Amino acid sequence: MRHHDVTYVSLDVVDTTPLKAAITAFQPDVVINLVSMVTAVRDASLFETMMDHHTQTAQSIYEALKEYQALSLFVHIGSLEEYGNIEAPFREDAREAPNSPYALAKQMTTNFFLMMHRLYGFRVTVWRLANLFGPHQNAQKFLPYVMETLRKNEPLKTTHGHQRRDFLSTAQLSLYVGALLETPDALIGEIINLGSGEALSLRSVIEGLKEACESSSTIDYGAMAAREDEPELLMGDYTKLQHWVSLPKQGTTLKDMIELMHHTRRS
Repeated sequence: MRHHDVTYVSLDVVDTTPLKAAITAFQPDVVINLVSMVTAVRDASLFETMMDHHTQTAQSIYEALKEYQALSLFVHIGSLEEYGNIEAPFREDAREAPNSPYALAKQMTTNFFLMMHRLYGFRVTVWRLANLFGPHQNAQKFLPYVMETLRKNEPLKTTHGHQRRDFLSTAQLSLYVGALLETPDALIGEIINLGSGEALSLRSVIEGLKEACESSSTIDYGAMAAREDEPELLMGDYTKLQHWVSLPKQGTTLKDMIELMHHTRRS
């Protein structure tokens, strides 16, 4: 299937055979791994499922690519959540302390691919992303949930809202990707944090969106408990990113959120 000059192929990435066939058919020089099972829940019962999914996926992708000679770069998408609740802003050389099944699984696959680089020269880079947002995001995620509730003027229940997060728009991410891929050889073996460079409190995001859409929703701060061992500040150190990328920001994060809210309302 093709749409906007993109060809879509549905396959089971855990099965190496169709994955190899797709690589042979399309002959990519860069492969970006966005495959992941995502949840913020701190539930020990999820560990087995998370580990199995991420381990099997990583091994299959590596097997499909390890002898593919045309590969200039494999990009593994990680998350700032891999760092856990250590002192922020997080440096790429910090000792991670993941505090959820998702974060641990992401850290495990990060280290798997980097091990393949060290042992066998696999041409991989890891990009650890801040909280990504954009069109078509899962309705259960923080921003879509807040936006939809405010639009409907319904009561909004949330945590205390003092946690500060770096939110990265998909528009800004696309600028980073284009610039970083101009010099793929320089990225091999590197972990690079990708974010907007600013941290907003969840409360300021809610209040900013509420004002922008003139919502009459009542906000019940503290009605929900914060996640266990949740960091007050989740933000990366972007010294490496600034070395590779010299780009203006797409816009202030809250402005991008408001524009997204108005866009989704029109559509």
